[in-house]
Amino acid sequence: MKQFLTFLILGRTYAVDLARVESVLEGTTLKTAYGGPIHAIGAVRIGKESVQVIDAAWILGYGVTSPGPASAVVILSSFAAGRRRLVGILIDEMQEAILLDDTVSNGGDRIMHELAVDTLFSADVFPA
Repeated sequence: MKQFLTFLILGRTYAVDLARVESVLEGTTLKTAYGGPIHAIGAVRIGKESVQVIDAAWILGYGVTSPGPASAVVILSSFAAGRRRLVGILIDEMQEAILLDDTVSNGGDRIMHELAVDTLFSADVFPA
C-alpha cells in the first residue's frame, strides 16, 4: 500500500506519491517570475530557500493557467547527485491523501493520473 496526495488540475484528478510532498501552501502569494520560461510562474520561500513554482497545467500540455481562489502550491522533492531539490507546482484545488495498492490505477470509481515527479526536475522543464 502506498499513500498519494490527490488534487485537481483543470477538472482532472492527479496524484503524487505522498513521500515526495514536502508541503502544501494554500493561500500563498507568489513572487512573480519575469524573463523565465513561460511555465515558471513565480517563486515561494521555504525557510531560507527560494523555490521555483511551475504551472502544472502547462507542463501537462493544457496551456497556461492562472491561480484561482482554491489554488495551492504543492512543494515536491527530488534527490539527485547527492542533493535535495525542490519545485512547487500550481494546482487548482487540493483533494485528499489516500491509500492505494502502489499505483493510482486502483483509485476506485475516480479516474486519476499519477504525476511523474522526476520529470518536473528534467532539463526540459528547467533548461540549463
